[in-house]
Amino acid sequence: MGQAARLVGVPSQTLRRWVVGSPEGKSALPTPASLIGGEATLDFADLVSALFIRSFREHGVSLQHIRVAALRAAKDLDHERPFSLRNFTTDGRRIFRWFDDTKGVLHDAGSGQQVIVPIFKPLLKKIRYGLGNQADRWYPLGEGKAVVIDPALSLGEPTVRGIPTRVLYGPVQGGASAAEVAQWYGLKKAEVLAACQFERQMHAQAA
Repeated sequence: MGQAARLVGVPSQTLRRWVVGSPEGKSALPTPASLIGGEATLDFADLVSALFIRSFREHGVSLQHIRVAALRAAKDLDHERPFSLRNFTTDGRRIFRWFDDTKGVLHDAGSGQQVIVPIFKPLLKKIRYGLGNQADRWYPLGEGKAVVIDPALSLGEPTVRGIPTRVLYGPVQGGASAAEVAQWYGLKKAEVLAACQFERQMHAQAA
């Protein structure tokens, strides 16, 4: 949970409340994340869902509204993690499911009304969708950047061309240059610098 919370950029307690629930309320997901030994275990769909929940919360959307929208979307799409699918965005205090990429028509997942809104969602630019419109990759530094989180690579660890970012950051932290580390692993210096940037951000969030 701690690693996932750092990736999402929120305290562990907050993430747990979002995906598992708390004595004060249910989770924002249609079905809570799995628990093993009392600890929440998040898969990639849970992680992407949490990223969207964070975005919604930053726009002032209440957890109750998020849950209502998620439940309705889960039923419509027959998917327990609708936020991990393409076609979601947010506008002010309403949550919409983006169902027409071309025309920019959005469906209000809370009331069923259709509206036209400007589509500018940085989060969507960082997520790649694969088969079934399911999120299958996240580029935390932005699309086109070296760092990727892919459940099919290194058990979902942040990587650069399959090499965990922590492995690349360690030698630099110990005094090696980015150019040296790049040579050791057959990478570009810019790729190592991206790994270091990501790891520093993660360490800063954990502090």
